[in-house]
Amino acid sequence: DNSAGILEAMRHLVDHGHMQIAFIAGSQDDLEGETGDRFRAYQTACRLYGLDQNPALVAYGRHVFDGGSLAMHQIIATGAKFTAILASNDESALGAMQVLEKSGHRIPEDIAIIGFDNRLEGAGHVPALSSIHVPLFEIGYQAVERMLRHIQGIGELAGTVKVDARLVVRQSCGCGYVECSPSET
Repeated sequence: DNSAGILEAMRHLVDHGHMQIAFIAGSQDDLEGETGDRFRAYQTACRLYGLDQNPALVAYGRHVFDGGSLAMHQIIATGAKFTAILASNDESALGAMQVLEKSGHRIPEDIAIIGFDNRLEGAGHVPALSSIHVPLFEIGYQAVERMLRHIQGIGELAGTVKVDARLVVRQSCGCGYVECSPSET
């Protein structure tokens, strides 16, 4: 559930007091897929929480490290003010973190950041990347179970099945392992 994951991350950042949250989206060619789902959820959260909706706070990182770096450079170059970033995947978030760190920003003291996918690279980064966990095993299990039931003639293939995503808090959002827990989101 891409939308619920983004909304949870945005609520967490707002709970930390962030009102100017930049967004690194995926690819402009995927506005009908995951990129669009995540971007629309970001826009919904901005409206819901009364956040700054400056278009300069959004850039596309193509879900790759270098794209996240370029997107972060683009957002910084606009001069738009922001105190947090939500990236639509962890690779883009890590690329953005590298740019921020090289430009003298401290994470999370100056700028908080949350990624999406909960990849191992993010957990091992210093500071560790907070991220929306996508339960890949559960997604695969659901797909195989539904296909097997269909082959056996005891179930129809569903058009869409949503699997819950959840926020994993680490240091990059401003939480330490002690100061903040998922139950506070």
